[in-house]
Amino acid sequence: MKDNNIGYLVNKLREKGLIRAKTYPGALQVVHYWIRTGKLKLRQMPHSGYYIVNDNEAESILKEFNVGGRGWYSYEET
Repeated sequence: MKDNNIGYLVNKLREKGLIRAKTYPGALQVVHYWIRTGKLKLRQMPHSGYYIVNDNEAESILKEFNVGGRGWYSYEET
């Protein structure tokens, strides 16, 4: 399974309409806010600290932040 950067997740969230930001930087700011407040916990690269997600994690995140979901996601629970 290929690991993607956080931009992949931001684009998926915008396509599904879960983030209504008009620009990519605005949507990225929303995702970073979710990370800071603890609503979203993603895996990080060991040396650089970049956030990474794969396809399965992205689908789980979309499900959790959609209507009827818990509204938070942690990679440690999957």
